[in-house]
Amino acid sequence: MQRLLYIALALFPLLCYLEWGGTKSAFLFEAQYQVLFHPKDPGNTFTHPLILLPLAGQLILLISACMKKPDRRMAMAGQLMLSILVGLILIVGLLDLNSRIILSTAPFIIASVVFYRNYKKFHPQNK
Repeated sequence: MQRLLYIALALFPLLCYLEWGGTKSAFLFEAQYQVLFHPKDPGNTFTHPLILLPLAGQLILLISACMKKPDRRMAMAGQLMLSILVGLILIVGLLDLNSRIILSTAPFIIASVVFYRNYKKFHPQNK
């Protein structure tokens, strides 16, 4: 259950929906693919905090899912890094009153609530 939750926390942000300019839209996995595999400026692409932190958070959560005994601080750090981006997407959806954007953040938010509610159960040895 714990590994599945870590994988869900790493992958659910990719389902976030983005709209801009009235006619343009994409899911986060499409935008991440464009940034990673078709960068216009590779030097500056990975240094931007809205790209570097969530990508690092995804990697940390996936590494945690593969560990025999995951460190809870490591998993929490990965979740918090992803929460920055998902939180900004949620704020944009709320400001624009766009239900598609707001609802696209729900899977990650629900997984995060489950993560924190079961935090002690998953990691009883760490205090």
